[in-house]
Formats: sequence, structure tokens, C-alpha cells
Amino acid sequence: MLRSANLSQANLLGALLDEVDLFTTRLDGAEMARRLDSMEGTVGTALRLHHDWIRSNGRSGQRADLSACDLTGISLAGVNLAAAVLKYVVLRDADLTGSILAMADLSMADLRGARMAGADLRGARLLRATLNEADLSRLLAGPMTLRSGQTWPTNLGNARMARVRAVAADLTQARLVDCDLTQADLREARLREAELTDATLTMADLREADLAGALLVGAAGLILPGRPGG
Repeated sequence: MLRSANLSQANLLGALLDEVDLFTTRLDGAEMARRLDSMEGTVGTALRLHHDWIRSNGRSGQRADLSACDLTGISLAGVNLAAAVLKYVVLRDADLTGSILAMADLSMADLRGARMAGADLRGARLLRATLNEADLSRLLAGPMTLRSGQTWPTNLGNARMARVRAVAADLTQARLVDCDLTQADLREARLREAELTDATLTMADLREADLAGALLVGAAGLILPGRPGG
């Protein structure tokens, strides 16, 4: 409850306020996600320009920047947003099934309950993003290989991923440092060489997951199938 609180000029980007009582709270000049309701106007234009930007290798169009936009419940299934700037975006309960978000910046994004089955997040940046209860089944979040031959891992450092469904997700070499994976469904997930240092894996389901070469130093609550307690 924040009734009568003074949050004038406060930076509230990335704050999860949907269940907070802000009645009588002063929000004059506060920085908050702005609501965009449809695919018309700002969002539609941004997607069209981004499509041109990708097709032309940056020679025309414009890279999409939907940072701090509230896109709760929007359908972006199959949309190509590769390398888009989506910092602090609110995509709660959005449909991102099969979307392309490779190399996109989703730092501090709110993706709670998002449907992301089969989405491509290779090389994406999701630092401190919130993905609780999202569907990440068959997610592609392994490293992106650049034209130079360099590989760029997906970064989920400090992300909140409690109760995600990530069955058969590819998280090869993903950075999951200090990530909360409490009660995550990681059956058959590929976590080869993933960095899970200090991650929380309490009650996570890792049956048939591939953890070969994964870094698990300091991982809490880890119980591997076939071992005592597993």
C-alpha cells in the first residue's frame, strides 16, 4: 500500500505496481511505462520501420525502440523484433509465440505470464527481467553466432523466472547468474555450459535436463534426478 505517498519525479521504470494500491499517491512527473493499446499508431509504425531496418541491414527504416511501453496482453506472435530495444517494456501476458527477439535488449522487462513457446532469444539481454510463470517451452536461448564468428550468449543474469515452463528449452551457454528458477519446469532443457552460479533452483524439475559443463557454484536448492533427494 502506497496511499498518500509522494512519488513525484520518481523513476518507477521496471517497478511491478499492478497489485499496489496507489490511491491518492502523488505521481507528478514520475517515470512509468506508457500504455500503448493497439498495433496501430506507435507500435504498428515501429514494427514496420523495424522490418525495413532488418531487411535493408540498417540502410533504411529504423531500429524499434519500445522501451518503457506498456504492451500488456498484446499479440506479437511470429513478429521479428531481432535487435530491438525493449528495456523496461511491459509484456505481461503477451503472446510472443514463435517471435524473433535474437540480440534484443529486454533488460528489466516485465514478461510475467508471457507465452513465448518457440521464441528465438539467442544472444538477447534480459538482465533483471521478470518472467515468472511465462511459457518458455522450446525456447531458443543459446548463443548467437555473429558474422565475425564470435558467439554472444543470452544473458538472463538476476532474472526472476519462478514457475516458468521451459520444457525442452535450449539454454546452452546462457548466463543465469543469480537467477531465481524456483519451481521452474526445466524437463529436457539443454543447459550445457550454462552459467548458473548462485542461481536458486529450489523445487525446480530438471528431469532429463542436460547440464553437461554447467557452472553450478553456489546454486541453491539444486537436486539432480537420480541423486539422493532427487
